[in-house]
Amino acid sequence: MDKKFFHKLHSDSKIKKILHWTIYRIGKFRAHSFDAGIECRFGFPLWLDGAKIKVGDYSYLGPRANINSEIVIGSGVLISSDFRLAGNDHDYRKVGQPLRVAPANKMIKTTIEDDVWIGSRVTLKAGIKIGKGAVVATNSFVNRDVPAYSIVGGVPAKEISKRFNEKEIITHEKTIYGETR
Repeated sequence: MDKKFFHKLHSDSKIKKILHWTIYRIGKFRAHSFDAGIECRFGFPLWLDGAKIKVGDYSYLGPRANINSEIVIGSGVLISSDFRLAGNDHDYRKVGQPLRVAPANKMIKTTIEDDVWIGSRVTLKAGIKIGKGAVVATNSFVNRDVPAYSIVGGVPAKEISKRFNEKEIITHEKTIYGETR
């Protein structure tokens, strides 16, 4: 495709503004801020209540995602349906205020690095980091950081195996990114 076309999508163009408005109306969310790279795809509906979201190039966020905090999603990430980012949604320690209307204390940043695959019905605890190239199995609850190129699963998620050995990681990164660690 033409580089000018990608530039238009990547900048604050009319196309991007229309996309943002459409996601806002159809997705039924009130995102604090929303920034998507080129060639991103989104399943609908999305529930993004007060979230700060930044999505890298060529990533996918599946339908029924529920995000209410700050999240940075890298490039080439696949997040399947029914994804949840849990935590930081109510200040339960506020005396005299019902939980239903209690605001969050502060935004907690969650990071999903490049080339990650997150299966269906996965819940991440707010504030963790999923390392580059990791895979998170379906129906998992992730409550701690996931190292790069690890495969994790379960409740709570534990490492099952590595995606690649050291030699394969070097070849993979050189092929995809043109670099090594």
